[in-house]
Amino acid sequence: MEAHHAPSEARDAIRFRHGLATWTFDEALDAAGRLIPLAVERVHWVSPDELRAGAAVAHLLRHDAASARAVLDRLAKVSTIAPGDLRLRLLYAYADRGTRVAGRGAPPDTTSRARTAAR
Repeated sequence: MEAHHAPSEARDAIRFRHGLATWTFDEALDAAGRLIPLAVERVHWVSPDELRAGAAVAHLLRHDAASARAVLDRLAKVSTIAPGDLRLRLLYAYADRGTRVAGRGAPPDTTSRARTAAR
């Protein structure tokens, strides 16, 4: 990309997808921070739906439900996903639950319960 003088937005699109694919959410969110304002202006280097869901999930996995909700809301006007779509409803539910849990302290550790239930 350097040799061909690719625009910084193209690099951000690659970084965003790489960050999600490798679970390097800081990388994904760093790139999303530059891609989201462009997407709001209808300049899409990544599908707005991919950007919306990917950034929201990255925030959720960083235990930042408020930012996840903000991304979902901010990109709603450029999204092609219907408001009642199950995928979107689930993302909002996770963000809303995380916001409520954050108000009470640290998120619950469900991993140990899931392991115990699987035994």
